[in-house]
Amino acid sequence: MIEEILSIESSVDIPAAHCPNCSALLDEGMDIVACVKCGSKSRVDQPALRHAWAEEKIACPSCSRVLIAGVDKRPAKLQCSSCQVKFTIGPKLMKVDISCPGCERVLRIRRAAGERMLKCPACEREIKVSC
Repeated sequence: MIEEILSIESSVDIPAAHCPNCSALLDEGMDIVACVKCGSKSRVDQPALRHAWAEEKIACPSCSRVLIAGVDKRPAKLQCSSCQVKFTIGPKLMKVDISCPGCERVLRIRRAAGERMLKCPACEREIKVSC
């Protein structure tokens, strides 16, 4: 029998980290993170975020019992103390809103370092985005 792994998303916002050399947005992560713009490597440690993750209250995806995560990293594998179901809690996917210059539709995209090209689903205009 294959066991299905349940997964939930953290409710804790990940603060944006910026490169100390060029001020560009860094990819989400901890420890050593490389800047996609200038290539420099920076040590990113956010003790307040680690504390918030460890103290985060979450509902078991099976029985809805409120649990304290107790783990200061994401993703983390957890097990409910009540129903014994195992699940994973992942980091919150941070989003930003942008407006399409063609049709002014508001698009919600995942925050990411660097530049990328997107196509508006409404007017199909290509948009160059940097968060």
